[in-house]
Amino acid sequence: MSTRLKQRAVTEFLSAENVTPAEIHRRLQAVYGENTVNRTTVIVGPLNFVNVNQVVPILLTNLAVEGRFP
Repeated sequence: MSTRLKQRAVTEFLSAENVTPAEIHRRLQAVYGENTVNRTTVIVGPLNFVNVNQVVPILLTNLAVEGRFP
């Protein structure tokens, strides 16, 4: 199993336990060192695991509140 795939599995597991992306990345760095996926991958990765029907309305609401809704 590739290092990247292992880190994705860890990210998915810790995200399900509501661990913050910053904490996940810190833990990955402690184990994988310079082979750690970048922080953006850790932040965006969990979005791939959740139901899109739950995420999109939240994102649209946030954009509307910020005045950036098209």
